[in-house]
Amino acid sequence: MDNRPFFEFNLLHFNDGQVDELKKFNKTSFDLETIVSNASNLKYRRGLLQEITSEFEHPSKDLVQMFAKRVYDGRITQSVLEQFTQLTHTALRDFIRDRVNERLKSAIDTDTSEADSQPDPEPRASSVEELSSVETTDEELEAYRIVQAIGAEVADPSRIAIRDNKSYCAILWDDNNRNPICRLHFLNTKLSVSVFAPSGEKRHDIEKVVNLYQLKQPIQAAICQYASRTLS
Repeated sequence: MDNRPFFEFNLLHFNDGQVDELKKFNKTSFDLETIVSNASNLKYRRGLLQEITSEFEHPSKDLVQMFAKRVYDGRITQSVLEQFTQLTHTALRDFIRDRVNERLKSAIDTDTSEADSQPDPEPRASSVEELSSVETTDEELEAYRIVQAIGAEVADPSRIAIRDNKSYCAILWDDNNRNPICRLHFLNTKLSVSVFAPSGEKRHDIEKVVNLYQLKQPIQAAICQYASRTLS
């Protein structure tokens, strides 16, 4: 048996995917072979997610060498490897930033007819030019990935979205202004983050972005309140 369970279900905080997994243990549909196979997939998926996160934060030598060999014609020396380590790290961040910015720009054309008549607390940019003037920083993207990693333990991380503006960077559930998870205030040298837990909004000062992991409990609580609302 593995030291850690391949599946956990929290009766207070769960999402649609976890409910679907739990249904497989129903007596009428119980299939040991399917469960064993699925357990393996869940285990490896969790491991792969951790490895991917690690590679984005600190590219491994193997990953750097693989990319370097594809674009560099010379011999991969130690100095070349050191150079490409930083280049790979920067390229990965640029890739995420570009994808996020593309999504933000396309959001301008999204139909907002489902929004209610209440004032929008976080209005979208009114034009492509205004949106383009807002640059999502590397620190904000790093924070976004950390929040996704934290949220992946309790919900579908693909439903955690980022929306930047000039005063702060918002991280939302389902890219909905009325489902704020947290707001990143990274405009000055002092970093702070506001977390919208069920008990209310609370602002936390942090020394560096990685300190977001210390806010794991309130961030997960903020995410679960929307995930459970979706189920109801």
